[in-house]
Amino acid sequence: MGNRLFIGLTAGFVAGVLYITVATGTLFALFLYFLTPLPLFIAGLGWGALTAAAGGGAGTVITTVIFGFDKGMQFLVTVATPVVILTYFALLSRTGERDGKPTVVWYPLGRLLIWISGLSAALIGFGVIIIGPGTDAFEATVRELFSAALKANPGVSADGAPLAGESLDQLVEVLVRILPPASAAWWMLMMVAIMLVASMVVQRSGQAIRPPEDCTSLDLPVAAAPLLGAAFAASFLPGLAGIVAVSFTATLIIGFALQGLAVIHVITRGNPMRPALLGLAYLMFFAASLVGVPMLAATGMAETLFRLRDRFSRGSGPPTTPIST
Repeated sequence: MGNRLFIGLTAGFVAGVLYITVATGTLFALFLYFLTPLPLFIAGLGWGALTAAAGGGAGTVITTVIFGFDKGMQFLVTVATPVVILTYFALLSRTGERDGKPTVVWYPLGRLLIWISGLSAALIGFGVIIIGPGTDAFEATVRELFSAALKANPGVSADGAPLAGESLDQLVEVLVRILPPASAAWWMLMMVAIMLVASMVVQRSGQAIRPPEDCTSLDLPVAAAPLLGAAFAASFLPGLAGIVAVSFTATLIIGFALQGLAVIHVITRGNPMRPALLGLAYLMFFAASLVGVPMLAATGMAETLFRLRDRFSRGSGPPTTPIST
């Protein structure tokens, strides 16, 4: 227990240092800032959720001492709490059977992805409250920031003229509207990437609690499809509810797109064109997102509804029986 506490406090100290580096204002400091959850995830996935919680508490104290109570609470809400929640569910397991033999059934990756999606949207709501504190104040603040940035570095319109007047206002309005869902999608991808890195670190060190899994077995629950429909319908609500709902819609689409990538990994096995097809899929996901992500999300949704991978694989991956929460 003492060893776990020490590891947690050390991870929290490192996370706190990474979090406060953003105050230096350099590009490298921003990179370090994005890595803030990594030491907490390493501690949690290697030594348990309580170790991650100890680290989150230590990081909160460090941030509070240096930056004040408000920044400390922001660290607690945006970094420590999501890491502890995700670590808890990642390490949740029960005893089951496979091929007539007892085995450990771990919390499904698909449900874990839904948690990441929901936390991403919730954090956007928290950000709106912090910046706002209301949605009108939030939009006004963001609109002012975008307007100032575009006036300082004006772009050009379709006819080659500098953006100004009505064209500039229209661009600002578009940016204000897409900022919450785009930020939620970015946070979700960042958390997925950091969790994967942390998992690889603890696997290499031999400290991993949960055994490695094939990410191509990612399987979103069937309920994710109607959940996406409900989130999309709620995105038309006014105020904070609409902002959170549209953010949740965006993250669920990202979740389905990630499942779409998993499907492509499976159905292209044995295909001599597999490297090119996978390269094209990832290029569409990252470089042509406006087209690629919806197409991959449609593939992922088709997998959830029609089990496409069952036609190409006999399901040799680990069991993913859902656990009630």
